[in-house]
Amino acid sequence: RRVDARSDIFSAGAVAYLVLTGRPPFNAVTLPALLDAILSRPLTPMADTEAPAPLARVLEKALEKRPDDRYQTCAEVLEDLRRAQDMMVDQ
Repeated sequence: RRVDARSDIFSAGAVAYLVLTGRPPFNAVTLPALLDAILSRPLTPMADTEAPAPLARVLEKALEKRPDDRYQTCAEVLEDLRRAQDMMVDQ
C-alpha cells in the first residue's frame, strides 16, 4: 500500500508512547520479530502511572494496526488531544 499521513501518525504515536513509558510500544529482539509484533501482536497497554487514560486512548488510536482504524489526519489527533486535555484538567 501507499504510505500516507496515517503512517506519520503511527510514528508520532510510537515516539510519544516511548517518551511517556520509557519503552517501545512493540518490543522484539530482531527486526523480523519487531515487524511481526507491529503487524499482529497487541499493543502493551499504558499503566495509569505512565499516562492519564484520556491521553493513553489517543495514543492507542494513533497506534492502531490497520490504517483505516487509525486517525486519518493530524487535525483529528489534535482535536482528540484537546478533548483529552480538557478531560484531564476537569479531573
